[in-house]
Formats: sequence, C-alpha cells, structure tokens
Amino acid sequence: MTNEIFHDYVAGGISGAAGLVVGHPLDTAKVQMQTNLSKGPDRSALEVVRNLKARGWRQGFLRGLSFPLYTNTLINCIFFGVYGNTIKVIQLWRPSSSSSSAALPPRRLDCLVAALFAGMAQLVIACPVDAVKVILQSHLEKGKDGLKFRGPLSCLRQLYRHGGLGNCYRGFRAMSLRDLPASAIYFVSYEEAVRRLRSAGFGDRRGLAASLVAGGCAGVASWVAILPLDVVKSHFQMDFDGRKYRGLVHCFRSIYGAGGLLAFYAGLVPCVVRAFITNAVILTVNDECLRMLKRN
Repeated sequence: MTNEIFHDYVAGGISGAAGLVVGHPLDTAKVQMQTNLSKGPDRSALEVVRNLKARGWRQGFLRGLSFPLYTNTLINCIFFGVYGNTIKVIQLWRPSSSSSSAALPPRRLDCLVAALFAGMAQLVIACPVDAVKVILQSHLEKGKDGLKFRGPLSCLRQLYRHGGLGNCYRGFRAMSLRDLPASAIYFVSYEEAVRRLRSAGFGDRRGLAASLVAGGCAGVASWVAILPLDVVKSHFQMDFDGRKYRGLVHCFRSIYGAGGLLAFYAGLVPCVVRAFITNAVILTVNDECLRMLKRN
C-alpha cells in the first residue's frame, strides 16, 4: 500500500511531460490567437500557424517550452498523484467498503471530489509557470511593449520586480475559476467514457483505443467549457505590470469591448485539436504507467 501511494505521482509526472511535448505547438497558436485581438478576434488559425512557422520552430511554435517542460512534470505529478490517492482514501473510508472495494471503478461523486482537490493542489506550481508561459508565448517580438525576455527565468525575475511574489501569482483567481470546474469535467467525463467504451468492447483487448478516445474527448469537453475564462486569464497574465487592466472584471469588459463574444472563443480551433491530442496521450500514458507500476 505504501508503494502504491507513489504510483499515481510517478505516472502523472511521466504522462504530463509526454502530453506537453505533443501539445505545446498548438498551445502557442492558441495563446497567439487569444492575446492578439488588435489583429481581429476572427484571426484564422491558419494565419497564426503561418506566422509561427515563419519564425522557425524554436522562436515560434516551441517558444516558452523549456520552463513548463521542467515544471510540467511536477504539476502533473501533483495533479494525478492527489487525484489518485484521494480516490483511494474515499474508497477505503466509505462505510460500506470492503477490502476489495478499492479495486472497483470510482463513483462519479468520488471522481468529482478528488478532481477538485487535485485541481486546487496543482495551482500552487501551475499559476506562476502558466504566467511565464503565456507572457513568453504572447511576446514573440523582441522589444514588444518595450520588454525583452531572454528566457523563462528572465521573465520570472521581471514578474517579481514589477510586483513581488504576488505578481508571480497574477491571475490566480482566474486560474482557480478555470481549473477547478475543468478538473471536475476532465476526470468525471474520462472515467465515465473509458468505462463505457471498454464495457462495450471498443478497440483492442488492453483498452488502449478506449483510453485514447476517452482521454481526447475528456480534454475537449473540459477546455470548451472553460475557454472564455482561459482567454481572460491569458490577457490578465500578459499584462503583468498592471498597466492595462485594473482587475479581472475590467479585463473581461475590455476583451468584450474589443471583439464581442467571439473574442472569448479566440483560439478555439487549435485549443480543441490540442486538447484532444494532448489529453489522449496524457491519460493513456498515465493508465499504462500505473498498470506497469502495479505489475512490478
């Protein structure tokens, strides 16, 4: 039992790193579409992809990757570790539980409670990491707004210089409003979808196809539900020196004034594609890692 506590953390870290490498180029495209409203909220995904391609992979699609690549392992380690172990605790402490009940699929309410705990726990690391990522992805041009970032640490130092530790957590409330419901939708929909697909005999015997499809659908469902909040968060974090927005409400009003309702769904196409591919990889790798760890 002691070793099993760490299984979810290890599997989460490995799957998170795999998912980030797969999804980062599309995430950069999403952030570009969300934060460059001056070029129009209806700016096409193809136009953004062409612009990123012209800058090359390192300064275009992969800009801002190094920092979250190092930290995303820790974030997903916490996210999946807290989720998996909360499920175990709930199942063990349920009055009607027996010694074998912990092996049964979790109930929807179990998944919901565990997802909320996991979503809150990962924010401690995820918020400053996300702020740095968004700033680097949105400032493709050196010297934009009079700012120059040599890399993630340079960006983090400027965040701290402009407002201390609190500024590194700029957008924490927006991320909480985004990540808590997203986490609930993510895990509940995945557990339900993968259970139904496997019981229906979908795909191969090991259930890899079911995990890929269920993981992709869970990712899309969670992101589409919270995309407007993600747009507000990205804008608020990008304005790290507080010159443009006085708060989240002012940020919301400014985005609406600049592009109407469509502005809150900027980046929808790359977001949906990225969500499906990335989360299909993350949840399938996570399940396979857990399976291997339990076998050993």
